Amino acid sequence: MVNTLNLAKCFLSINPSLRVGNFDNNLKVNKLLYFASLMYFSLFNDDLIDDYFERWDNGPVVREVYKEFRYNDLCYRTDCNFDEFSPDIKKIIQVTNFVYGNKTSNDLIAETHKHNIWLNASKNEHLDLKKIDPSVIGYLTNIYSIYKDIDFENLHKEVIHGNVYFYYDSVIDLTSEESLNEIKMISQNEYPIFVELIDGEMVFS
Repeated sequence: MVNTLNLAKCFLSINPSLRVGNFDNNLKVNKLLYFASLMYFSLFNDDLIDDYFERWDNGPVVREVYKEFRYNDLCYRTDCNFDEFSPDIKKIIQVTNFVYGNKTSNDLIAETHKHNIWLNASKNEHLDLKKIDPSVIGYLTNIYSIYKDIDFENLHKEVIHGNVYFYYDSVIDLTSEESLNEIKMISQNEYPIFVELIDGEMVFS
């Protein structure tokens, strides 16, 4: 198991949008911890963190992380010890941030409210990941298999018209007039969109 606060600092380190000390980001950091823990459990049938989640009205929360964020400026503490994490855990962190890190706290809360371990728990009760519905395990296992081979270290990101775009090729300019004319034709998408150049043409997937 890894240190929970260190894992929270890791998400703050790789996702600068979380470094504003407001209520929404506090909840969002907690949800990223939750989804990372669920993904790890789905893959390895074991606990990821050395703490536990409680059933709060706003979804699963690690009380200690919530307190550190609210009262002790956790949002500014990005001194994460990455050496604590195995390659598998590092990849889970990257995939979790990639899939869930751009969603709003309300979106993340709504998703956690569908999980049986939250629905069936009493207020402030500790959540038992071992009781998670198999459909959630299957879903997160599939999410991991889809994104695990992405080279996150060299991935560029742009947020345009509410959509999140990722691309590797540094010559791609999504802010050019030509690119924006193409992008405005793309409907709202809850998942990231990949962009690549094929024979000089931008391809969105």
